Formats: sequence, structure tokens, C-alpha cells
Amino acid sequence: MKPFNCIVVDDDEIDRLMIVSFVKRYEQLCLVGVFENAEEALSNGDFNQIDVVFLDIDMNGMDGISFRRMIQEVPVCIFVTSHPEYAVDSFSVDTLDFIIKPISLQRFDESIVRLQTFLSIQQKAHLYENMLGTDHVFIREGHRETKVALHDVLYLEGLKDYTLLVTEDKKHCVLSSIGNLLKELHFNHFVRIHRSFAVRKDLIKSVSAKEVLLTNDINIPIGRSFKDNIKSLLITILFFISFSCAYAQKQGQEQIDSLLVELEKATVDTSKVHLRNELFIAYRTMSNLDLAHQHAQEAFVISEKVGYRKGMAASHNNIAIVYALRGDFDKAVEHFNNALKIREEMGDYIQAAKLSLNIGMTQGRRGKYPEALRNFLFAKNIFEKHGDAYLVANAHLNVGNIYYFTQEYDKAEENFLKAIDYFQATGSSRDLASVYANLAPVYSDLKDYKKALDYYQKAFDIADSLNHVTLKALVVDNMGLIYEHQTEYDKALHHYNEVLALIESNGDQLRIGLTHFKLGRLYNKLNRPEQAIHYLDKSLETAKKVNDLKNIRENYESLSEAYSLIGNHKTAFENYKLYTKYKDSLFNEENTKELTRLEVQYEADKQQDSLRFAAEQEQLALQKEMQLVALHHEYERKQAAAKNEEERRQLMIEEEIKRQQIENEHVIAQAESKRKEAEMLADQQKKDAEALVNIEREKGFRNVSLAGLALIAGIGGLLFYQNRSRKKHNEKLRVLNTELKQANRIKTRFFSILNHDLRSPVANLIHFLHLQNENPELLDRETKERLQGKTISGAENLLASMEDLLLWSKGQMENFKPEPKQIQIQKLFEDNKKVFSGYQNIHFGYHNPDNLEVFTDLNYLKTIVRNLTSNAINVFTTTENPTIIWEARQENGRILLSVTDNGPGADSKKFRALYDDKEVVGIKSGLGLHLIRDLAKAIGCVIEVESTIGKGTTIRLLF
Repeated sequence: MKPFNCIVVDDDEIDRLMIVSFVKRYEQLCLVGVFENAEEALSNGDFNQIDVVFLDIDMNGMDGISFRRMIQEVPVCIFVTSHPEYAVDSFSVDTLDFIIKPISLQRFDESIVRLQTFLSIQQKAHLYENMLGTDHVFIREGHRETKVALHDVLYLEGLKDYTLLVTEDKKHCVLSSIGNLLKELHFNHFVRIHRSFAVRKDLIKSVSAKEVLLTNDINIPIGRSFKDNIKSLLITILFFISFSCAYAQKQGQEQIDSLLVELEKATVDTSKVHLRNELFIAYRTMSNLDLAHQHAQEAFVISEKVGYRKGMAASHNNIAIVYALRGDFDKAVEHFNNALKIREEMGDYIQAAKLSLNIGMTQGRRGKYPEALRNFLFAKNIFEKHGDAYLVANAHLNVGNIYYFTQEYDKAEENFLKAIDYFQATGSSRDLASVYANLAPVYSDLKDYKKALDYYQKAFDIADSLNHVTLKALVVDNMGLIYEHQTEYDKALHHYNEVLALIESNGDQLRIGLTHFKLGRLYNKLNRPEQAIHYLDKSLETAKKVNDLKNIRENYESLSEAYSLIGNHKTAFENYKLYTKYKDSLFNEENTKELTRLEVQYEADKQQDSLRFAAEQEQLALQKEMQLVALHHEYERKQAAAKNEEERRQLMIEEEIKRQQIENEHVIAQAESKRKEAEMLADQQKKDAEALVNIEREKGFRNVSLAGLALIAGIGGLLFYQNRSRKKHNEKLRVLNTELKQANRIKTRFFSILNHDLRSPVANLIHFLHLQNENPELLDRETKERLQGKTISGAENLLASMEDLLLWSKGQMENFKPEPKQIQIQKLFEDNKKVFSGYQNIHFGYHNPDNLEVFTDLNYLKTIVRNLTSNAINVFTTTENPTIIWEARQENGRILLSVTDNGPGADSKKFRALYDDKEVVGIKSGLGLHLIRDLAKAIGCVIEVESTIGKGTTIRLLF
């Protein structure tokens, strides 16, 4: 098995190097690209040649999940991230595996084993466990084998690597793409009409520009690039259609205008009948079924009026043809049988046999092959008795078509060859070309492409001699498809160009556009993208004129491939995005309906949940207490087993986070319970009041008085007051409930960020140590020093952040309250000076000329001062002579502490977390801002910020 080409996309240098070091351990993986963001990968990656992408999710710029949606052509995606909360979302974009950082070699190896298994299944999976005859397959579904009769399969629906075999009763899923499935001999009686659909040839009832109607009234869409297959099929059933409209009158057809003139002059009723039936043929030939039907109906009315039975039979026959062409087979058979009955009563057995042919063709179109065959054989026997070679040939041709659709290829070939002999004897060249065109698909289905091409060539030669341009184009088109299927692209190119030359003269823009598309598609396969772009642009222009969204979409897809071949990945990507846009637009209406349905379903479910909620309140309260007790015992055991103080501190953080989550959930449950209780109470009060009214009404029947009326009025007032009070109470509860839910969402998001920001430095440390020990060759001196500094800085920040987090978590608990006392600010400054004494390159100043004191909690204020100092230090990346000044003074009777730095300054949005409870940032953005905000709020301290870009920042604390 050839190696799998892979790329790595991760914005963290250490993580990126770690994945690279793991990839290089596996011979079956070939690393072809390493990128630090999605945009760089999109600009440089040739995704058609890539098998696997190792992808981070939280990256600068485009996130990993959005990037994955844009590279669906890459078969396998393995996410490597510090965000476990994205796991569910990731598997909606074709994800094979989801690895949480830090990465271990063992976990990576498990993923590679899964990768090998998946790709191996893709390449080697077989549909069948075994076969019974040619009409049944056994499909493994779970642990069972299901026997499926192929004649029961209506159509195939492709779902990427899977295919559904759709029957009347069930959809059977098999692990094989629809393209691979159709290569199997057992499915050669199916024709692919769409990227996702293939239908049984014999079930096609009618064909329109955009869809195929099956005999069971199922509509299947036609893909623009698959219309060639439909045209090929139409050649196969060409005789069904052409004979059905020409059998009644084999004479030549006069111009419609001449017939109408003659009709106006006609005085004999039988002449009018004949002229109307000839007009039927003329209009039918021009595909004007409405006028054809009108003249056939008029001919029948006149014939019936004068008792002209021959005219009645011909009219019934013509009306039946219209119904058959419109797909109304029941009415068609009804009129054919009426005509047959008249012909038999007249003793006209030749015409009766012709009607049997038409009935057989109609039954064949319905898929009722035994009835069709019976009618054809009956007609053939009549024609043979009367020695009419031309009609015998027609019968053999129709019998051959029936055997072709039922896959009895030997009998189909036998009858087609007999039809050829008879047509050759009668000298009917046009009909002979039709038989050749029908016989060729038999050999094509049997994979005998040489014979198929031979008969297509014979059909072409006759069509050429008759100058039948339409038939020539159809035959050459099908020959081109065979050559393309055999990867003889030069010959296919020659035939497609010949088709283009044939059809450009008649101005059929749709067919010209389709041929342009096929030429563009073929030039891509020939690795000649410039020519491909030339023809695809023409095809796209035509598709836009007629607003054919499917063809527009497929042109953009092929253009994306062409531009990718010439290395213009930017334009390729733009075309691919347009392809995706048009692909999505085809399903927007259905998606909107589905979303509406889901919203309605959601609301119904929500109401149902609301009804059940009251009964669950006691269970929720008990569950909360049990969760807290279990949590406490769990962490008591973990604390006892902890090896050092650092591990115990980490366990305390984890316990407090989980406890806070349980408390938040319970608070929301309590609010909901109160709201429910209030509604129930109001409802009960209303019922009690109504009962009281009823009592008073009973008394009123005995003694109507003003006192009774006053009492009722009082009750009404009471009800009004209670109702108004209930509404106010419910509104307050609704607001409280909304605020609680919002707070819970914010804290959930906050903890998610904390999870990532705590995990990332640890992952970096582990990965850096692994790289040093196991892959030192990947680290040059400069890289090693840079990553070493980054790792040390990350570890130091992690330690400080964990301390902040622990204190913040305690601050969130109701039992931890500040303990204010008188504090000397000078001692606070001295303590801070010691903590940051190691920063020799930064000048610190502490000004407290009045030796001020402040009444507050020492630990809370100390933590605030340290975090503000630390944040100020962090902004000095390029500042010359960095300076931080702390100052204490009185202002308007209040104590003011301020810290000023000469850093780069920042936009006010950067400090929003200091005063906005809804703002959520991570450790990288400054967990200290959250800590400062909450601690300051706890001790009644007001925070003010003033920052000027390019000059610095001042933060004031007012007590």
C-alpha cells in the first residue's frame, strides 16, 4: 500500500513540531506540508493529493472546523486540540479521530491504526458476502445477512462512501460508493442519472429536462453532467417511441398548412377523419401533443357520428399514443384495447397485430414485461403468417428490447440480429440504424466495448448517409463516453469535438453547453487545464443564461480542479467556494422547511418538559445534595493520595470548579421551581375564588341583595389584584431566570476557556521535553532557546494563574467573605516591591507621602495590586525604559490607589473584563482581570481605567 500523504496545521510551534516528530515515525505516512494557520494551508496545499490532515481547532484566523469544511476532498481529518468541548462539533465535518493535547505516542499510535483500518476499508471493501444466481445478493447488515432481490431494487442512492439500495419496503445500506457499485456486472441494468442516483432502465416512465419519473411515480433528479447517460438510454428505447408514433401511417407526411387547407375544403366526413388523423401525426412529430390530441379527438367524434369504424379504431389508437407519451398508461391501454376490439370485429388482423405491438410497448414502459412479451410474440406470429418482413423486423426489435431490459442478453442479441436481417431484406436503412443503436448497449453492458463501438459505427454510417444529424450526434456522443470510460481520452476528445461540430449548426445552446462541459472535464483528465478552462468558461456562460444551477455548480467544481492543476490555488479556492455556494443553494428551501419543523418540534418538547418539571423538583434537590456529598468524598480520597502540595492545590481547584457548577445548576432549578410554584398558587387562588363566587351565586338565588352584589364585586377586585400581583411576580421570576441562565452560560464558557488555557502550557512543557529527549534533531540552537524561553514563561504564568484561580474560586463561594481591617498602604507597597524585585530591567516607583491607611481586606487588596502589577509588566515587549508607578493619595474624601505604566496602551475594549460581568477572557488574555473585578466588587472598590495608545495606561482603585 502506498504511503498516505499528510499535512499538519497548528498555530502552536511546539505542538506542531511534536506532531511532525510522531508522523516521521511511521513509514506509511508521508509528510508533504506543515502550516501554522488555515490561510497559509489554503494558499499552498494541493488538497486533491492529500489523504490526511492533522488539524488544530483554536487557531489565529480561520478555526479548524471551518477549514475542514473547505477541504472536504481530503478523505481523513484528525483533530489535535486542547478544546475537548469541540468534540461533538468536529464529528459533523467528517472527522476520523479527536485527540486531546498533550499528545502521547500511544494515543497517536491508536489514531494511526484507526487511520489504516479506515483507508483499507475504503480501498478493499466488497459489497457482497456471496451470491445466489444473478438476481439476488446477500448484504451484511449488522450481524445478519439480508437477501435482496435485484429486481426489487427501484434505484440506488449514493451517500459518499455508502450506497442505499432502495426497494418498496426498505433502504439497504452497503459499504461501497455508487460509482464502484455500478461497475459490478449485476448492476449493469441501472443507469446513473445524477451524482447521487442511479435508476433501473426498465422502470423509467418518462424523462423531462430535470428529472426522471419511474413507473411507481417516484421522481429522481437528473444531474447536468449525467444527461449523456439519459441520451444513451433514449437511443436504446428509440424504437419504442418512433414506432409508436409512426405505425399507423407509414406514408409520408404533408406540411401542416397544406393539411389545414385541405381540411377546410373537405366535404366528405371520412376525408375529414383521414385529414385529422394525418394532422395528428404532423403535430405529434413536432411534439405538440395538445394539438395532436385535439385532432385525434375530433377524428373520433366524426367517425362515431357517421359510424366509420375504421376511423374510430385509428382515432382510438392515436389518442392512446398521446396518453402513453404523457405517462398515463392506464388510459393508453384502455384506448388501445378499444381499437383492438374494433379491428378484430372487422377481421383486420394485421392492424390488430400492430395494436398488439403498441399495447406491448405500453406494458413494457410500465415494467410489465411478461404482458409486453406476450403481445409482441402474438404480433410477430401474425406478421409471419402474412409474410410482412418489415413488421416482423419491428416485432423482433421490440422483443429484443424486452430481453435487454430483463438482462437476458443472449435472447436480446438473437432478436436484434434477426431484426437486422429482416430490415436489410426490406432495404429500410433508417430502421436498420435504430437496431444497430439498440444492439450496441447490449455489448456495452457486457463490457464488450469493441463490438459496441462496431455497431455504433454502423449506426453512424447509415445516419451519415441519410444526413440524419440528430442520430449522428447521439451515436458519436455515446462512442465518446465509451472511450472516456476506457480512459482512451484522445479518442473521446475527437468524438466530443465531432459532436460539437454537428450540433453547433442547429443552434441548440443547451446541448452545445453540455458538450463544452464534457470537453472541459476531459481536458482536466488529460492534464491540460488551460484548454479545460476555455471550454468550462463557455459552458458556465450557457448554464448561467438558462439558470441551470446544477450545471453551474458542476462547472465551478471542474474549474476549481483546472486552476488547481495549473497551480493557481487562490482562484481554485474561489471557484470551489462558488461550487459549495451553488451546491448549498439547491437545498436551501428544503433546509428552511426542515429548520422550521425542528423549531416547532423543539417548542413542543420544551412545553412537555415544562409540564414534567414540577414533579422533578424534589428529585433535583436530592440529586444536588448527593452530588455534593459524592464530590466531597471523591476529593477527600484524592487529597489523601496526593503526593505533594502542588497536586493537592490542583485537586482543590478542580473540586471548587465542579462544586460551583453543581451550585449554578441548582440555583437555576430553584428559580424555575419558584416560578412554577407561583403559577400553581395563582391558579389555585383563582379556582378558590371561582368556588366562592359559586357559593355566593347559590345564596343570591335565595336572597338577592346589594350586599351580595358588593361581595361579588369585592371578589372580582380581589381576583384582579391577585392576577396583577401574579403577573408582576412572574415577570420578576422571568427576569431572574433569564439572568441566571445567562450567568450560567457565561461561566460555562469561562470554564471552557480555563480548561484550554490551563492545559496548553502543560502540553507545551510535555511536548518540549519529548522533543528534547526523542527528536533533538528537529531543534536547532535558535529554535531550542526560543522554545525553552516560551516553555519556562508559560510554566511561570501557569503557576501564577493557578494561584489566582484558586483565590477567585474561593471568592465565588458564599462562605468566603472579606475580613476588613485597617491596613497601612506603605506595608502593602513594600510587600509588592519584594514580589517583583526580580525584574531588574523595569523601574518601579511607590509614592505614599501621607502614609495613608485604608479599611479593607488585606489578602483581597494584595491580590488586586499584584495582578495589576503583573499585567503592567506583561505589556512591556518593545517599550524602552519600562516604568511602573504606584501612588496613594486622598481625593474628595476617598482613598485612591493608582498604578501607571508607560507601555503601548490599549483600546478600552481590552479592559472590559474589569467592569463587565458578561465579558469572558482566558488566561492568555488575563485571568487577573476577572480576579481583580470580582475581588474589587467584594470589598466595595471602584475601578477606573484610562489608557492612551502609544503613551500608557493608568488604573485607579477608589475606596
